[in-house]
Amino acid sequence: MEPLCARPFSYLRVGLAMGCMISYWDYWRRTVLEQVLYSEDRYRYYAQVKAINASVRYGEEDEIQNLTEYCAGYSSRV
Repeated sequence: MEPLCARPFSYLRVGLAMGCMISYWDYWRRTVLEQVLYSEDRYRYYAQVKAINASVRYGEEDEIQNLTEYCAGYSSRV
């Protein structure tokens, strides 16, 4: 067992390397989770649009478009 003062830079180097590895692992984990959540949102939106398109009868497209424009304008006002 040698004292800490015998090799101070090697201990600092190991601490710095471990900190960098933990930081990179955390960044990688967050990036992967963000991609998974983004793909789930895209799939949910696709399924919702597909269900809306399946339930719209022929000739109602203009009414649906007017309703979505109204809702988009109404919901964005503060």
